[in-house]
Amino acid sequence: ANPIDITSLINNPDFTESASSGWSGNTGTSNEYARGNSEIWNTNPIDMYQVIKGLPAGKYEIRVRALYRDARNVRDNSNQSWTSYWDDANGDVNAWERHFAELYARTVTIENDTLESAAYVKSVCDGKFTKPSFTKYYRNNSSDLLEGDLDPETEQAAIDTIWTVAVPEDDVFDDDDNIITTWTDGEGRVYNVVEDGPDYRYVFNDENGTAKFAWQIEDTYPFDERIKGSDGVYYYYPSSMLGAYERFKQSPEAYCNKIQIEVPAGSDLRVGFRKSTSVSGDWVIFDDFQLFYLGGNLDEKPVVPDHINELAANKAKAPVIYNLAGQRINTLQKGLNIVGGKKVYVK
Repeated sequence: ANPIDITSLINNPDFTESASSGWSGNTGTSNEYARGNSEIWNTNPIDMYQVIKGLPAGKYEIRVRALYRDARNVRDNSNQSWTSYWDDANGDVNAWERHFAELYARTVTIENDTLESAAYVKSVCDGKFTKPSFTKYYRNNSSDLLEGDLDPETEQAAIDTIWTVAVPEDDVFDDDDNIITTWTDGEGRVYNVVEDGPDYRYVFNDENGTAKFAWQIEDTYPFDERIKGSDGVYYYYPSSMLGAYERFKQSPEAYCNKIQIEVPAGSDLRVGFRKSTSVSGDWVIFDDFQLFYLGGNLDEKPVVPDHINELAANKAKAPVIYNLAGQRINTLQKGLNIVGGKKVYVK
């Protein structure tokens, strides 16, 4: 039988409200590269969790897109992350000696013994991507200053903090590496390149006629890390919240983590991440928690309580709303919104 999606019982499951709202313990944070996701960096111990109440007895599955980087970057100590995961553990997260972060679920009850399920969070090296998650992005203003450049008007160094939308490389170049003068992003917005810029920068106008700037700087934050594996192939791994967001969106199953747990009658359910080993600069980044009801017994057809069916039905009716930055939001905002794949303008 198909699982019943009851993610609506989780408070702020996709971190659109904030990086920490609804969660307890060592909650996540965000920065200017966040796209409705959350991260925990260079922190130990970790126990970020949420208690879900009012569940009927039965089997549940918790899913979340998440990855764990076991060092300050993948390149640390001659590709330590790659070597320990692929060469030493053969890509098996359970055999990986540096599997320090866990996704866990635990029952919270007085009358019954505590039940628990846990799985190691997938390694950042789990996905063998031979292309970067993104190569260009633009700033939400009309300044053509790179970070550190001196702004002649303010006489202060520019700081790049207002990133909005990643620009995939194949949307900017054709097969002959010529610049495409018009391209359409994932939300249907059309852009026109008006002139070439220096240092791989390109100037184009958005739908409001406002000049935007895109550029590429190889292998530097916030772009993906590019490393050469022991197999001689170059691989790309996300090194920022923007890179992880793009990778989760492009390859949703690559970093999908799952655990299942039996919840007895009268019990609440605690779900989250934990880590007890200190590693300098390590990183857990995550998005899109999901909760599924699998029924009373995995070997039998689940008997679904009425209120679980009602929750699933109400969730199916609710349209998904995105802003122009591609971030999922809970309510309509002023200006253009994308609702169920259609543009909706709110004055």
